[in-house]
Amino acid sequence: MTRKDPPNVSRRAPGLAVVFCALAASSASAATNNSFDSVVLIRCALAGGEAKATGFVWPEPGYVVTALHAVAGCDEIVIWSEATLKETLGTLLRVDLEADLALLQLDEDLGLAPVRHAIGPPDMLADHVTLGYPLAAEQMIRLEIEFGGGLKSDITTLGDAFASDELEDLFRGQPYPTRDTSILRVNTTIQPGHSGAPIFDSKGDVVAVADGGLLGGWRSINWSIPAHIYLPDLLTSDDPPPDSPSHQAQLFSSITPADPTTIEMRPLEVSAGPDAADQPDELTLVRQFPLTGLAELLIDRDDAGGSELIAEFRSYLGDPADSELYGFDIYEDSSTGATIGVPAGVELYWNDALQALEATNLDGTVYVNSVVRRMDSFADAMGIALEDFVEHIDKLADWYDGVAPGEFKLEDCDAFDPRTERTTCYGIYVGDDIESGLNAEMPLGLHVSGPVFLGTSVYAVWAEEDGTVADRMDYIMMLLAAEYLTDFALN
Repeated sequence: MTRKDPPNVSRRAPGLAVVFCALAASSASAATNNSFDSVVLIRCALAGGEAKATGFVWPEPGYVVTALHAVAGCDEIVIWSEATLKETLGTLLRVDLEADLALLQLDEDLGLAPVRHAIGPPDMLADHVTLGYPLAAEQMIRLEIEFGGGLKSDITTLGDAFASDELEDLFRGQPYPTRDTSILRVNTTIQPGHSGAPIFDSKGDVVAVADGGLLGGWRSINWSIPAHIYLPDLLTSDDPPPDSPSHQAQLFSSITPADPTTIEMRPLEVSAGPDAADQPDELTLVRQFPLTGLAELLIDRDDAGGSELIAEFRSYLGDPADSELYGFDIYEDSSTGATIGVPAGVELYWNDALQALEATNLDGTVYVNSVVRRMDSFADAMGIALEDFVEHIDKLADWYDGVAPGEFKLEDCDAFDPRTERTTCYGIYVGDDIESGLNAEMPLGLHVSGPVFLGTSVYAVWAEEDGTVADRMDYIMMLLAAEYLTDFALN
């Protein structure tokens, strides 16, 4: 890709950082909302689909900053403005590998003013917000940001902030960002698609750029790039641009399928009140996630159980490298942030008898059932919605030892506390399948976040002990999807 220079780079390179700092500081209005108007959606065309990220106009009209991992190796970069309803193509102009930042030059000016950037570190206890396009969002979402400081300094490095073994697997030798990259830790959830999103202070100045997080950013172990340290350096950087897509794009950018699918759900017949009718009625396929990516996240999480499942799955393959051919489809309810994962290519449909979504393998030996319900309160989600879900799946088998899904106890839930209004209950049940009399096994996960209930179960019917190799492979993929990719991505 041919590299171009921003205006005046060739003539005034030695003083460029100072020139652009002054320009950016004087060209934007003081109103925060004006800064919001300068945030843009970035779409990157890749061989496997489309990666989505966020950016902002800086330091002049016609230029946009975003995360490098979100645009590296793109076949085409499209920048769209929600404020002006215009879009244009962009060219990767300059990159800063240490900061994981990219400067794009737009083919056409979108009519947006550049934002200002802070010239010093932010007040960590002050109010900050970010604007971006996480996951399947097509309209900008505003999110309050909470920075996380430390005893020694608010600004740290990736190498100091996180365990070295986690970073080793996370970056897999990729030269950006680096262990020495200065960061501001973020306690707020940063989701895929937030890559490159500006973090604003109350004056509308960019104090940091959202970059990434462990476990795909879903678990509040996240970081941002300090604007006062790296933005000026981006203008004079001579780092070579990557010629291939970033490994981290699978973690921090939103990879959406070429043809998104929508699945209808039926509303809960038992209503808890007048607001209960406002329940999720459809899920949209928003992201495709590779099995190799999940394996890396489980290593980050130090989840031995999940890693053992993936190791078992790979042991059934003729070539363990073939695991790169497997992945998951992730559906989301945009109103609640609930996500449901299923193995890629497996059809998800509504089972009216179970009053839940269902997916099954080709042999009809392994099923996954899931449902999302919005109720009037946390108590109703833990009561009416939960009881309705387990009542239906409880009828699938004659459960052993008198232990049935419908008999779980709240003390079995993780950190159950009505004050937090968030909990997860896990269980595993065995018995005889009602229809066939064969051995049946069902892990169950019940998630509640505020008034929203998300239930999922994996039901396997074994013709022989633990099933055939094909059964086990299907079971493992569905179990991984249900346990690790069925959750609340938005908080």
